[in-house]
Amino acid sequence: AEFQYVSALKKKGLTEILKSVDEAYRGAFIKMSTPKLTRVLIDTLQQHQPPISKGIRPKLRYAHQGGSNPPVIVIHGNHVNAIKDSYMRFLEGAFRQAFEIIGTPLRVQFKQGENPYLDEEKRKPKEGVVSMRRRKNALRKKLTEKNKIEAKKR
Repeated sequence: AEFQYVSALKKKGLTEILKSVDEAYRGAFIKMSTPKLTRVLIDTLQQHQPPISKGIRPKLRYAHQGGSNPPVIVIHGNHVNAIKDSYMRFLEGAFRQAFEIIGTPLRVQFKQGENPYLDEEKRKPKEGVVSMRRRKNALRKKLTEKNKIEAKKR
């Protein structure tokens, strides 16, 4: 927020302080569309990538507005828990500048998607030649064991 010099005795600076209040109010209830937020995010990423942490560079995909008063920007991506505070402040400044938010706090939150390959049960079976051969060999082995058990019963 900007500093406003006000004099109660001379009654100066009152209009400037009211303009600042209007700007802060506008900034608190601003509506930001997802495409514009994502465009600002991509431009910022091209300007300055997030730093590598533990050998992994966080990948930020898109952004959307998560709330207002104060405005919240939610950024989705991978390895977002490795993003440092300094880069969060850099992104906050970029969004402030792009949307001209003055006199109100701006929060930036990160969300990480789930890994679809983490759960063994949800994985689809592989369709490669080697995988098919392994499945067929496993079925053949089961059938031969089943036939041997039936032959012993006779």
